[in-house]
Amino acid sequence: MMHKGRDIVGKKVVTKDTGTVLDNGVKDIFFDGVHNRVLGFLVNEGGMFSDALVIRFEDVESFGTDALIVSSPDVVMRGDEAEDISAYINEQNVAVGTRVMTESGKDLGAIRDIYFNDMTGVIEGYEVTGGIFSDAYSGRSFLPAPSAFRIGENVAFVPDETEALMEEQVGGIKGAAQVASDKASQALDSAKETINETAENAQAKIDSAVDSAQSSASSYASAASVDEAKGRRVRQDVRSQSGALLAASGQIVSASLIQLAKEDGREQELLAAVNLSEADALKLKASSSANDAADVVGKGVATLRSKISELWASAKENAGSVKQSVTEKTEEMAISSAVGTKATRTILSKNDDIILNEGDMITYESIEKARAEGVLDVLLSSVSS
Repeated sequence: MMHKGRDIVGKKVVTKDTGTVLDNGVKDIFFDGVHNRVLGFLVNEGGMFSDALVIRFEDVESFGTDALIVSSPDVVMRGDEAEDISAYINEQNVAVGTRVMTESGKDLGAIRDIYFNDMTGVIEGYEVTGGIFSDAYSGRSFLPAPSAFRIGENVAFVPDETEALMEEQVGGIKGAAQVASDKASQALDSAKETINETAENAQAKIDSAVDSAQSSASSYASAASVDEAKGRRVRQDVRSQSGALLAASGQIVSASLIQLAKEDGREQELLAAVNLSEADALKLKASSSANDAADVVGKGVATLRSKISELWASAKENAGSVKQSVTEKTEEMAISSAVGTKATRTILSKNDDIILNEGDMITYESIEKARAEGVLDVLLSSVSS
């Protein structure tokens, strides 16, 4: 699980052998920003560092909701006895308050806090204040742990590609939804014309398929709808039942993060954090009839195309060549509309490799990559005008 540094400061330290509460709890965290890892915890400040008492990260057995658990009081040592922490103190390093800039001079903000993995100590990202990507409400943003920090006298420099990792979705969720609605409406109108021209009974077959989809939509929605969060940016922290961070504000949702949410029963919380809801997904997946499709379209082209595909699959025995013709024509129109526009969200492969970044131009090459990875519907829903 992931933890935020400020959540750890102030917690008690308890020994497993006798249940003793040590000193007055965690006072501060030692972390190596150059190598993106947590080194240990200050539990007693003392007069000088050599008199301070510290606990190394590897000596913490578990990070609980209310306390850090260690094996015994023997793990507490003087600051000058903990070699890696002592070396950190004596070297130039990033710290809370350090201002971060790209190599080309873009101000990304000042470090305010860290997000770290409680199993490995690896820092997964930093909370920064100010800078070009700061949130309008909180003034903060999420800085993914860079591949390298170059420490200057007053500033820590990071590679220019870090800027792209922090870039927010252009136009916001509402703007993206409106663009998707406009384009999807055009595709749906064309698809309806094709259905009417191809077979007079196509509507009856679609209605039958919708009825079938409705019966299973309720049980399917909770597990399936959370997958719609993949590639979207988290807008607020999501915590596990134990209080640990599952996702931090500013992160891009990956398949592994979705799996963690499922395992911890936090699907609804993750959907809410990316401005989606289970109710919206259920409405999209179980619309009462094809005549309600215009309302469904407004919720996003990705779910609409998934529904059309399911409808035709359910009517396969009777639809025959009609189904194939309409599906291919609808997809062809969607691809034509998407090529040349910009992606409004990050598109990830099944292995979490980036196919397109937010703002990248959609090309036929990226269309084929998405098709090969089975995420073409996600790409087609991520278009701008």
